[in-house]
Amino acid sequence: MPLLAIVLYLSMILMSVVDPRRENYVRFKSAYRLMRWSLVLFLGGLYVLTMLFSLGYDVNISLIVKAGVAVLLTVIGNFMGQFRHNYFVGIKTPWTLANEEVWHQTHRFGGRIWVVGGLVCLAMSPLNALWANYLYFASIMVMAIVPMVYSYLLFRRIAD
Repeated sequence: MPLLAIVLYLSMILMSVVDPRRENYVRFKSAYRLMRWSLVLFLGGLYVLTMLFSLGYDVNISLIVKAGVAVLLTVIGNFMGQFRHNYFVGIKTPWTLANEEVWHQTHRFGGRIWVVGGLVCLAMSPLNALWANYLYFASIMVMAIVPMVYSYLLFRRIAD
């Protein structure tokens, strides 16, 4: 797992070099750096959690993983509005890639959805009820689908 974190980090650096819109990465450098480190820290935390569990410690894996994913989504959502037009990071639909204004507005809107969804997921993390798990995963589905639909509707409105 530490190797996965290292490969992911290096891949994200490489992506910013080979992206045809690489000049835009300078415009969201701090947000991109935060996202890289958030992913690495999340994977590192999973590794520590796995090791503790393997060594026999009583670790509530479900709670910690659900809360960790929720925090990760909230952090990324908080900085999503800063992402600039590129081919590797962000909400990449045909409509966001075709129009920079659609990209910008979709990421600002999507960022808010991700923060709210992440906070809902964080609130559901300690609950073991079936309804809480459904709400947790429904929030993630909303975070994925609503910005895509929004980008389409926005593109259609701008195109008309």
